[in-house]
This record gives sequence, structure tokens and C-alpha cells, in this order.
Amino acid sequence: MIYLQKGATNSVIMTLTEKSELNNPYFLFSFTNNTSGDEKLFNMADISGYRRRYNRFELVETTSENLPNGEVELEYGWGRYEVYESATQSLDINDTTGRILEQGKFYVSGYPATLNNNDINNIYL
Repeated sequence: MIYLQKGATNSVIMTLTEKSELNNPYFLFSFTNNTSGDEKLFNMADISGYRRRYNRFELVETTSENLPNGEVELEYGWGRYEVYESATQSLDINDTTGRILEQGKFYVSGYPATLNNNDINNIYL
């Protein structure tokens, strides 16, 4: 499971290269929120010092997105992710090999900047 903090730079460590069938692969990340179904496709630079063993990425959760560089705005709560391999950098699943190297769950924590009136008026103890 990947735990992400809203409005922060989050370190994400995976083992992708060892599962890939490509030399020097690029990775396409798909994050889908469980509640809304909204999907975000983005790339992140691998900053690992030893890619054959593990891959380290920095996901920047921000309101000013730059999807090719791992800067993405995600909704609060639970979701699922998939990571695809590709010979070139792309934001389109059709440009990948179609192989999912890793999949799982993620959680985005923090508090929304504004609350729904129902949340404020309906406090139960």
C-alpha cells in the first residue's frame, strides 16, 4: 500500500525494473480514486541509486499539475494504482506494452480546504 500526504512531496519505493522485460524502461502510473472513479495518468523520474534492485520516486501532490514530472493533484481517500512499462515516456496506456508491473492500493491523507455544510451541521458523538 502507498500512503500519500496531500500537499507534500511523497517518497514512493517499488520494485519495477526487476519485473520489466524492457531495457531502461519508462513507467506510467495510473491512480484511480475509489469514490469518484477519477483516474490520473502520470510519469515520475526514477531517482534510485540501484534500479536493478528497487525504484524510488518522488510524487509531488499539488494543485498545479505537471503530469510528465510526477506533480499531480489527487483526491482525498482510498484508491487503486497500476504501473505500466513503456519503451518511451508517455501519458497514454496504449503507448505502453500493456503489462502491469505492479498494482495495489493507495491512500491520500489530509484535510479538505473546505467542508461540506452537511459535515459541519451533522456532528455525532
